[in-house]
Amino acid sequence: MRWFPLSWILVAACAGDAPPGSDSDSPDPGAEAAAGPEAAAPSVVIAPERLAPFEPLPTTFAGPDGPAPPELAARGEDWFRDPDLSVGGARSCASCHDPAPGAERPPTPRDVPTLENVAAHTLFGWDGRAETLEDYLALHLLDAWATGFTGEQEVADAAGAPFDRVVAALSAYLRTLNRPGRWDRFLAGEEAALTDPERRGFLAFQAVGCTMCHTGSSFGGNDRQLLGMFDSWPGLEDPGYAAISGDDSDEGVFRTAPLRGVAATAPYGHAGTVPTLEEMVRRMAEIQLGAELDAQQVSDIVAWLGTL
Repeated sequence: MRWFPLSWILVAACAGDAPPGSDSDSPDPGAEAAAGPEAAAPSVVIAPERLAPFEPLPTTFAGPDGPAPPELAARGEDWFRDPDLSVGGARSCASCHDPAPGAERPPTPRDVPTLENVAAHTLFGWDGRAETLEDYLALHLLDAWATGFTGEQEVADAAGAPFDRVVAALSAYLRTLNRPGRWDRFLAGEEAALTDPERRGFLAFQAVGCTMCHTGSSFGGNDRQLLGMFDSWPGLEDPGYAAISGDDSDEGVFRTAPLRGVAATAPYGHAGTVPTLEEMVRRMAEIQLGAELDAQQVSDIVAWLGTL
């Protein structure tokens, strides 16, 4: 396990619900400002070497055996929205991850993360308990709270298909939730894709040490870190990865949260207790970096996060 002493985990950055194809597809004011025909050319320069460690999201996500047939992904979406894939038809995957407009999301033990771009991660779950999407889905389908099922045959009977096919279909569907942002266009060479505040935000994010942990195309989702390098998270009771590993040294260790779609996924924190991204940025800078950001830095970083 790697812990970086000057990391900004932003553990809950992707907590909250961004329904596939809805919230994060809403109009982006920054995009209009950046792309408007009379917009001034950005004056804040980001040197190429600062961008070297970063890569855009892939255009498609392939599974372990290559691209899945479209019909398998379509079947996966059906199961994703089917309440029969739980004991007594209590809830579907969509009940929490993509509730219908006006529907009340069931209370959850941890806050609900977005599933957009989930296939870009290499660790899954708040505590990073699985290393592949398939492994995590297999665990989640047998989670007592999520589905109520206790064995693979129960899932197969409810779905009318073998357990492995259900896992494969759900994985195939989630791999279709690829949502690149303006940041990807900027990395591809579209200079006008980012405004000056957004450019300053990236530079501030990098300068204060956030990119020690928030790496890769998703800016997270690929490592575990201790929540509370310089100060403790208020009222933290969740044991984090220690509940999986059984090792006391993993107490309070969580997966580094991916930041894609973060602007649309309030509230924040593993328990969903932080209402705004601005507050989350300030709090994590203090807790993880021992740093106090000024109002301009917070505003700029939040602006840049909105491009992901």
